[in-house]
Amino acid sequence: MQPHPIRFIDLTVRDLARSVDFYRTHLELVPVEPAGPGEGRAWLSAGPAVLRLTEAGAAGRTGSWVPDDLQRGFRHVGFKVGDLDERAARLDDAGVRFHKRPKDVPGGVHITFFFDPDGVLLEFVQGQVQYDRVLDGDLVATEHARPVPATPRFDHVAITVDDAARSVELYGRELGLAAAGQLVRADDPRGFEITYLHAGDSVLELFSWGVPTSAGPDTTEPDLLGFRGIGLTDADPAGVTGRLAAAGAAPAGSGEVVDPDGLVLALEGTR
Repeated sequence: MQPHPIRFIDLTVRDLARSVDFYRTHLELVPVEPAGPGEGRAWLSAGPAVLRLTEAGAAGRTGSWVPDDLQRGFRHVGFKVGDLDERAARLDDAGVRFHKRPKDVPGGVHITFFFDPDGVLLEFVQGQVQYDRVLDGDLVATEHARPVPATPRFDHVAITVDDAARSVELYGRELGLAAAGQLVRADDPRGFEITYLHAGDSVLELFSWGVPTSAGPDTTEPDLLGFRGIGLTDADPAGVTGRLAAAGAAPAGSGEVVDPDGLVLALEGTR
């Protein structure tokens, strides 16, 4: 099956102008497909994917998402950079709220986590992941051959899953995502592993644990601020959503399904 890369990331924001300014200033994302006056939506290019921002205004409300990786569903959106410490210093000077300051972590990468104006957790990551378990050497070689970006480039969406094997099977069979490798956090007594599912230039990171996880918020609720879901394209979007639903995802309105861990998948036709 031809893999389905992540084409867009849906975010619901309280103040569209504020969020566009944040992403243009701190991530240097470029506006595309400008919406007309009063439409309340903006698209920002992040390289291989687009952030789709939808304004909720005063109706926007905070959900039950928390920055705890044991909560199932969405964890963060990751961007590759080549100058992490410099960018983190500028974020700090601008008063951006951090979740984790820059540090080296297992896997040979340098990372930092911070929040956007509506509490979406974002990551800058520098360096190439050195997997503890290589599952597809060709995918890893392709990943490591990509040039270091001059500006932040979308790399991945991370989610926590209850059953990694189930998720790998679902995304592999129905969307063509392939596992490149895994990190095994032996220093974490909770049994933390990350499985990297690749589709072209985009990655879905699966966080899995050896201890119980908790349910995340229902991001299909209207006007819930923050991350809503990811978008994919296909010549037959209805066929894909139908296969996903038959494989265990729950229908969630026109062209959308929710995977067993709460991640919303929106399917749109190819242009």
